[in-house]
Amino acid sequence: MKRRDGTGKQSRNGKRPGAFQMRERLKQSPEKALEEERRNWNRRYNMAELVKVAFLGIAGVLLAVQFRGAKPEYATYIGLGASIVIFCFCMRQVEFVTEQFSRIKVYLNGGEGYLSILLKVIGITYVCEFSSGVCRDAGYQAVAGQIEVLGKLTVMFAGLPILFAVIEQIHGFL
Repeated sequence: MKRRDGTGKQSRNGKRPGAFQMRERLKQSPEKALEEERRNWNRRYNMAELVKVAFLGIAGVLLAVQFRGAKPEYATYIGLGASIVIFCFCMRQVEFVTEQFSRIKVYLNGGEGYLSILLKVIGITYVCEFSSGVCRDAGYQAVAGQIEVLGKLTVMFAGLPILFAVIEQIHGFL
């Protein structure tokens, strides 16, 4: 049974190597472990898929421009459809990013909460940017602006625990 990254390497229980196995590999040969990670990254991050999605976006925009004069509602639907397809591609990439963050957790002793806050903030910004862009393309600039303000406030509130931790550290030094 092969792993998602295509290496075929498994741990004793048949799943991908966990934090313990990663630490052991890094202790034995850090250069070899990093080289293996680079190869896995290159396998997963396929530039051809990125180019396909970019051309899909350009084709969607060109098709929407053709319809804008005769049927403006069709142009909106085509733009929305292309945006949703591109957004789905982005969501597939998020799985890979979360795997990489789980590998970063190996190095953080007790700081995993900060990493989860970072993931939340990234998700908030992507969702707000996507939805405000769709609203802006449909001609609702006021709604798009409100979504952006909501996203900024949500990011600020999500980052408050980090601010409090920094304030506690400063207070501890004084």
